[in-house]
Amino acid sequence: IKYLVGYYVSDAAVNHEDLSMHLSGHLPDYMVPSVYVHLEELPLTLNGKLDRRSLPEPTFTGVTEYIAPRTVLEKQLSELYGEVLGLEPSSIIHDDFFRLGGNSIMAIKLISRIHRDLGFAVTVAMLFTHKNIYSLSMF
Repeated sequence: IKYLVGYYVSDAAVNHEDLSMHLSGHLPDYMVPSVYVHLEELPLTLNGKLDRRSLPEPTFTGVTEYIAPRTVLEKQLSELYGEVLGLEPSSIIHDDFFRLGGNSIMAIKLISRIHRDLGFAVTVAMLFTHKNIYSLSMF
């Protein structure tokens, strides 16, 4: 699974949603990171260059409170989202598809699976508007 990670250095952690909103005002959607990692300093090689191999892997976390799917549709969608994202489907009902690591290619896979398995016609624009399972299931 490929996703864009934003590593940043600051004295204190930054609200990732605020950071995404700021970047989306200056960058195309595909260039806005899916996840952010706060570092105290960037790892450097002996030559003083960025040591990409030493950058930590991001952890994808969703909402802190577990909320189970309430309807059959939410359960079906969460299983499809989980398959596409490679995540546990039961814990992502209110989480943003793109913040969980989703990208445009995964969105197309998800749309295809929703159409194939559930018979619904979903567009990429709908995924951008209804970014989580709960919102999409209400549409």
